[in-house]
Formats: sequence, C-alpha cells, structure tokens
Amino acid sequence: MPASSKIHLPEKIYTPDAMRKAGIRIWGTMTRELWSARELIWRLVYRDISARYRQSVLGYIWAILPPLVTVAIFTFLTSNRVLPIGEMPLPYPVFALWSIGVWQLFSQSLAACTNSLTNAGSLVTKINFPKETLVISAVGQPLIDFLIRLLPTIIVFFWYEIIPSLAALWIPILLIPVILMAIGLGFFFAIANLAIRDIGNAVGMALTFGMFAARYSIRHRSQPHSFWSI
Repeated sequence: MPASSKIHLPEKIYTPDAMRKAGIRIWGTMTRELWSARELIWRLVYRDISARYRQSVLGYIWAILPPLVTVAIFTFLTSNRVLPIGEMPLPYPVFALWSIGVWQLFSQSLAACTNSLTNAGSLVTKINFPKETLVISAVGQPLIDFLIRLLPTIIVFFWYEIIPSLAALWIPILLIPVILMAIGLGFFFAIANLAIRDIGNAVGMALTFGMFAARYSIRHRSQPHSFWSI
C-alpha cells in the first residue's frame, strides 16, 4: 500500500483512573462516541437479525409463536379456574397478549444486553471501538420482535371489537423507560458476566421466574377511568 494512502487513526491511551478523573464529563464523551458509532450500531443490529432468521423455515413467525403459545396456556388455565382472575375490563386474551409482549420486550432486551460482551468474543479485546455499542445494539432484535408481535395484538383487539382510546398514543413513550431500564441493567450485568459467567444464567432464570411471578392474572381494581380503558 502506498504511504500516501495509509489511514492515520488518532492515538488513544486508556489509564485505570481516566474515567474517575473525567467525572461527569464522561457522559458527554460517551454520548459523542456513541453518536459517531451510530453506523456501527445499525450494522450490529442488522447482523443479529439476519443471523437469527438465516436458514430458518418459519422465519419471523418465531417472533409471534412463543407469546401466542404462552397466551393460549394462560387462557386455558384461567378458563378452567386454575388461575382465577375475577372480573377484568378487557378480555383476558387481549390483556395477556399485550402484557406478555411488553414483558418479553424487557426480558429479551435485558438477556441480550447481559450476554452481548461475552458473545462478542475476541471482538472486544482486539478491535478498538466503543464497547457500549455492543450493549445498545443488543436491544435491536428484541425491539424488532416486539414490533412484529404488534400485528397479532392488533388482530386480537379487532377480533374482540375493542377500539383503543386516544390514550394509546402514549404507549410508545411509556415503552421508552422499559427499554432504558433494560439497557441500564444490561450495562451492569454485561460487565459482571465477563467476570462471572454464571451471571448470564442467573439473569435468565430470574427473568423466567419473573414472567410467571408477574401478576398477569391480577384482580382488576375497579376505577371508572383507569389505564385499562386504553
């Protein structure tokens, strides 16, 4: 390669106490690095999505099938009085499908963020790039799956002739804290998982238990104007 065509990258030296001395300015540095790496984040998201559905017979149906099976099981248990739920303002399949969809958005995002650094392998140690991009890009696939799951949710809403109110327009904004919480916890667990690989398995078990422990079958607290009206 001719000397004139060589790419000169800026030299960056990492020291153990560099982050501590930076103080609150580190947030500005992280934001600038993530913005400059936005193309990398997109390519990592595309890689994860294409790798998951490549050579798959059912393809994107796998994003819809698990919650539908889970809702069918919960509906069977409630209809046979195994899980009594009392009166609800919505048909239980509608409530369960939406609730499980939101829970899976959080749980899959957190699990993906937790394993993002360990799954990257030698990419973390051999290439100089913002490692935060691995954690943030891990949310891309669960978010795409959630958007795909909206299709059967909308169909179920129309099947039961339920028309959401204008308050449903706030749902995208209300989902932002869910994603941010998954990313925030994911940063912590991803680093811990590098040191102790049991963290990833423990997080997976806790999320599985949380799905069944979550109060999908709670009794409705009768309120004339509540969030249930959405």
